[in-house]
Amino acid sequence: MAARDVGRTTRAAAEVGWGGQRRQISFFQNHPDCVGSVAESGGGIVGASFGAANGRVGWLGLIFVSPAFRGLGLGSALARAAMDSLESLGCRSLVLVATEMGRPLYEKLGFGVETNYRGFAGPGAASDDIEGFRRVSSENFEEVLRLDRRVTGGDRARLLGAMPRGWMLAGEEGEVRAHYFAAPWGGGPAIASDFEAGKKIVDLRRSIAGPEGSVRAWLTDENVRGRGYMGEIGFEEFRVSPRMVYGERVEWEPEGLWGIFSLAKG
Repeated sequence: MAARDVGRTTRAAAEVGWGGQRRQISFFQNHPDCVGSVAESGGGIVGASFGAANGRVGWLGLIFVSPAFRGLGLGSALARAAMDSLESLGCRSLVLVATEMGRPLYEKLGFGVETNYRGFAGPGAASDDIEGFRRVSSENFEEVLRLDRRVTGGDRARLLGAMPRGWMLAGEEGEVRAHYFAAPWGGGPAIASDFEAGKKIVDLRRSIAGPEGSVRAWLTDENVRGRGYMGEIGFEEFRVSPRMVYGERVEWEPEGLWGIFSLAKG
């Protein structure tokens, strides 16, 4: 995928129901730890796949094929292109979030379901209570990364560093208990070391959105208390998507996940 392909790929993604992806696709194309492949026919983009390398853990996402070209093995070829690219970058564990249509394809490629990501949507809130929060800076970034690596099992240093805005929750001794980075396309990764810190991250995001805004959060099956809290504050579950893995097992803490870059980047 080249820079000249961003616009055409965005339009092709919109034709299969994935509108509003230009910022993500442009991010993939520009970031050194991300790879993209496209399939062309007659001068047009008819399919694409993307990957993000997080150290030894690689994420696949935004894999699509135009309806007229389905059933020809193109989806498998594009997924394999992303897998090969990530493996060449040193990834030994590959992860993705599957759609209902894509799951059979990934199972044929050797992926297995590990857990589910559950999407919740709810209202923002009128509050400026951000006690304990600080902006992520060069002074605390490495400690933020230590928590992120522990919970996710990957090294997302350069992905997080490319985000324009980050917050961290400090404990009594100054330790990082949680963090949230606002992604340019909405949402963003949110990680917490414990349940109370996770609640505070959600509350921060609601405060940033304000009473007229809304918030989406993604939690795993394992984060039972977190999912209960989402119901308490009026959030509703709108989607359940399986997290599938290939290769070496990822050592991570799924209960610490409270938000993601996107379903394409984890």
